[in-house]
This record gives sequence, structure tokens and C-alpha cells, in this order.
Amino acid sequence: MAMTPRQIFFEDVQAFTIEVTQTANTEVVMATIADWLASVFTER
Repeated sequence: MAMTPRQIFFEDVQAFTIEVTQTANTEVVMATIADWLASVFTER
């Protein structure tokens, strides 16, 4: 069963939140945010 964009978005946010909480390095977090935003906008 295919996931809706909303479900995919929430899964991404959940995984992203876990990554951020596990990463103390701000540069890594900012790069992750940039990559994630880029992937979100290129998929649409």
C-alpha cells in the first residue's frame, strides 16, 4: 500500500528529529536540514 505524501512527511520528520537529538554538532544538523529541504522541494 502506497503511503500518502503526508505519511511520508511525518515519517521523515520523525527520523529527522531522532537524528537531530542524537547529533550535538550544529553544522551536521544544518546540513541535514538543508539536504532534507532540498529533497522535499525536488520531489514535488
